Amino acid sequence: MISPKIYISGPITHTVDGNRLAFENAKKALQLIGFEVINPHENGLPLNATYNQHLVKNMELLLECDAIYLLQGWTDSYGSRVECFMADNRGLQLLSYHTPIEMLHEYVTVFKEQSLENEN
Repeated sequence: MISPKIYISGPITHTVDGNRLAFENAKKALQLIGFEVINPHENGLPLNATYNQHLVKNMELLLECDAIYLLQGWTDSYGSRVECFMADNRGLQLLSYHTPIEMLHEYVTVFKEQSLENEN
């Protein structure tokens, strides 16, 4: 069964350890709900890649997704604001740390049901 793919977006630059703990916690929670999760910390680029290289790679990953999950503080991050704009512009589902867990579950359920219908 196909699961919806979701990209985590949030502040990285100028945070302690790149905000890795928040990204990892969100990843684990979203996986438990049934999402296939894309964490930008796992984009395959070396840590010493430039900001622009990371931004471009992360945009590529985002555009392969069905939804974006915005972490707390995302509005303070230039990269997250760009990612949110791009996700909204491309019609991805916008979800965030404010989204009730019931709505996250419902999104996954409906996505999977529609995927099954499209296969038939």
